[in-house]
Amino acid sequence: MNDSLWIGSAGDSIRKYLAVSIDGLSQEEPQFDIIQFSPRIFVDKNRLARNIIVFSDKSNCLFTLERSKYATPQNIFTINAPSYNEMVDEFRVNIDSIVSTIKKLELNEMQHALNRGAKLDIQRITAVFGVKMMIPNDYKFVFEKDDFIWLKKNLASGNSNLLFYEVPISRIENGNDKISNIIQVKDSIGEAYIHGTVAGSFMKTDEGYSPFIKNVVLDQMQVKELRGTWDIKNSFMNGPYICYVFKDEYYDRYLFVEGFTYHPSNSKRDLLFELEAIIKTIKFHE
Repeated sequence: MNDSLWIGSAGDSIRKYLAVSIDGLSQEEPQFDIIQFSPRIFVDKNRLARNIIVFSDKSNCLFTLERSKYATPQNIFTINAPSYNEMVDEFRVNIDSIVSTIKKLELNEMQHALNRGAKLDIQRITAVFGVKMMIPNDYKFVFEKDDFIWLKKNLASGNSNLLFYEVPISRIENGNDKISNIIQVKDSIGEAYIHGTVAGSFMKTDEGYSPFIKNVVLDQMQVKELRGTWDIKNSFMNGPYICYVFKDEYYDRYLFVEGFTYHPSNSKRDLLFELEAIIKTIKFHE
């Protein structure tokens, strides 16, 4: 995009959509990092990014997507419009498609990296829960009891975590609100197993923020995705979580696969995205 457009109202409108804050984080972080190039320097290595949006005022309104033109994989979106206002309008009309296409590519690339890397031996998880996943071997088993397994990856200043647990279908479907029951189960797990350093402290869902909930499909199963924040009762620890809740009628259960991270005063977006990518490799088997 031309520099004059980027620093003006057109750029403001584009940043509003592409740099919107991610749902469910404990601090505001943009969904994408954005770098702007003037057309005159859009050459050589600048063309190798995985996701590029080109804005042009040289033709009638048109939106196109070209894949792997300068690198593989790559998405190149082109927004054509005869005026600046129409250019922004065309961008707005197609923003959902742009965002979903970028996220799908980035998720695939993350999962390809998981597949190429060294993976954790998850036989214990498969034996208890009947699922397989690609989990990097820098995650370690830290606690197991009954129908609960906790994995942790240590970071320079914090950690990323994966939890596996299950409850009977009747625990969620008992006439009360299902989401409330899901939160109660999550909090009961935190109280039972995930404790802070202060006596009587434990992990719970942050009561100040309602979780963001949507229905997704994973391994041909309908799943509820919850995003929100957690904190430790009687402590100052907190962070974001992402939780996938599978209704598995074959085993008469709701299976919870939850990721959460503790990374104080640092970005958490990419850590949560890694957890999402890991969980979405899940495969059920009989």
